[in-house]
Amino acid sequence: MKRRRLRRILVFASASFALAALLPAQGNAARLRVRAVANGVVVHLVGAKPRAVRYMLGRRTIARARRAPFNVVLHGYRPARGTATARVTLVARNGRSGRRLAVVVLTRAGKRAKPANTPKPSVSFTSVPPSPTTATNATLAFTTRRATSTRCSLDGAAFVSCSSPVSFSGLALGTHALTVLVANAAGVATAVASWAVLAPPPAPPPPPGNMPAPVVAPSPYVPPATAVTVYSSAQLNQALASPAADIVVADGVYDNSGPFLNPNGDRIYAQHLGGAIFRAGFGMGGNWGPGHGLLRGLAFDVSNPSKVLAGSIVHVWGTGTGTQVLDTTFEGNRVISSGLMARQVEGLVVRRVVARDFLDWGVIVDPNQSGYTPAAAPLLEDVDAANVTWPTPRASNGTSEACVWVGVKSVVHRLKARNCAWEGLWVGSGTRDSVFEDLDLNDTGVGIYVEHFATHSTFRRVHAGPNVDRGATCEWADPAWGGVPACTDDVFENSTFDTRVLGVYLDQGTTRTTVRNSVFLHQSCGAIGNYQGVGNLWDTSGNNYAGILPSAVPIYTRHLYSC
Repeated sequence: MKRRRLRRILVFASASFALAALLPAQGNAARLRVRAVANGVVVHLVGAKPRAVRYMLGRRTIARARRAPFNVVLHGYRPARGTATARVTLVARNGRSGRRLAVVVLTRAGKRAKPANTPKPSVSFTSVPPSPTTATNATLAFTTRRATSTRCSLDGAAFVSCSSPVSFSGLALGTHALTVLVANAAGVATAVASWAVLAPPPAPPPPPGNMPAPVVAPSPYVPPATAVTVYSSAQLNQALASPAADIVVADGVYDNSGPFLNPNGDRIYAQHLGGAIFRAGFGMGGNWGPGHGLLRGLAFDVSNPSKVLAGSIVHVWGTGTGTQVLDTTFEGNRVISSGLMARQVEGLVVRRVVARDFLDWGVIVDPNQSGYTPAAAPLLEDVDAANVTWPTPRASNGTSEACVWVGVKSVVHRLKARNCAWEGLWVGSGTRDSVFEDLDLNDTGVGIYVEHFATHSTFRRVHAGPNVDRGATCEWADPAWGGVPACTDDVFENSTFDTRVLGVYLDQGTTRTTVRNSVFLHQSCGAIGNYQGVGNLWDTSGNNYAGILPSAVPIYTRHLYSC
């Protein structure tokens, strides 16, 4: 008998232990949370995760929730407080097992729960955006009376809790409406404010005369009647080895084991414009010779770096004074450093030249001597350069990747630059007392980059943009260059800067440089950047700042990298 009783006690204890394991932990007990709303309550089950919930008043099932959130809305009930009468019990049970999950006591509100003299709430706007407006940000203010809850909806979206004032940003163009809904036990009230957002008016067109003159393309010509005509590369080399002469190159393809050399100052014409195609470059000048050689109408298409001199298809050096390159096209196939490089710049003339697809420069005119001033300044007219970049754009860190590079006193008329990884036009070294006119610059980081040292030079009728960050930049007074500014007594005038960040940026130390009679469009930071400049000037009446963005200022005095 004792053994049977002991066995029953053990079985009962095991069953009790299993039942306890099925019950929720004390800290995770389910409960019903009640929140009063207009004319009723919202009941929400928390602390349990059943698959379904059944809500019961007495023996009557009043609602089922088959998936979370397990809410039920009861009209005509209030949370029970104190000793209120007409209490009812709401039970939440597991929708499958029927197990009781949580209980809450409510009070029937009925018609008596709403005081007869409770006034309804009210809401009205005190501040709304002007309509129409071009601003994509808006702030609205309103005032409420007797409201127990306030919710807002913009353009028909779901209502969310809100308070005055409410702000919005990045609004799309079109009509917008804000609805404010307030409620209390007596009812609800709404107020609606609407306004229209329009696109900003287009920037004013640039004044007449601010657009650059167009670049003239290579043009037909008539070779000298007394010129010697050659029909092969061998005949051309033989003619170049003779005393200076006029040489006409018949239509065809010309190649050589290295660059053709012209130390004698021969004047070489293609029989027809672009008809003579060269797979090798030309050296103009040398250690001896009279200079004053000429190339006209040739078409260079070179893809072998061993067939050019010093990395450039046409290289002017040594005794190559007075060299002329006219009506000529250069194709570098993205493997040649430059189309035309002039280290000997005395009397150089480059006119109606097209350069495409180079690594470092389309055209570079720079003896690389900051103290040198030529007796006869080089002339560049109608230069069209594009597609100058390293395989990784800007990997040169500004030491190249410029469509045109000028480092000496020069006269430049009509320049077009496109797709230049660093600059459309680089200016520096010994550039002083120079004139740069009619510059059309786009698809480049900086339109004009003025390095150390450029003084008393004028940039006139520049059009930079719209795919340009800065129209012109004067480099800072770098201690590595003795603290001397890049720009001193320079002038930017009669130009249009349609750029993303700044129009003209005068970096630290820029001295007595003037920006005048120019139009600025679409800049996000400022029209003119003047960071710690010395005596720089700008004509506030002659410059047109109306086209800059709302975020920009006419004169931006912080550092470029603060933009």
